[in-house]
Amino acid sequence: MSVRATSPRFRSDFGDPCEKLAASGSTNFRPQRGALVDLDGKPDYVGRMTFVVTDNCKGCRFTDCVAVCPVECFHGDDEMLYIDPEECIDCGACVPECPVEAIYDEAQLPDDKSQWLQINADRAKDLPVVAEKGDPLPGAEERKEELGF
Repeated sequence: MSVRATSPRFRSDFGDPCEKLAASGSTNFRPQRGALVDLDGKPDYVGRMTFVVTDNCKGCRFTDCVAVCPVECFHGDDEMLYIDPEECIDCGACVPECPVEAIYDEAQLPDDKSQWLQINADRAKDLPVVAEKGDPLPGAEERKEELGF
């Protein structure tokens, strides 16, 4: 059986680490989270995770997170932002940038916010990409204070 693996994005001049590991013939092949692996002729993402925007973003729509995102995974409507789980590469750069702590790693999503994983997946695919930092919504600073930040 041959294993072919590639990282989902960002091939560099140094080559793809998953391809190098697979080519080495190692029997301990463990692709990184989010790696694209072809074991049966059909590519699959292994252990793919995402980050999730929650209700703290509603009424704020600060876009500091968008400015640091290396891919275009943020989408937005008139109220808030959403992360497309198919585009998110699980880098986490967005989390510390959110001034209202609206973004969570899927694995650390509180139980009372679990519905936001599906909401992000559903809403992001139908909304335009937000790729540049913009002004927050009117009243965003007041909402931030209400949330305790």
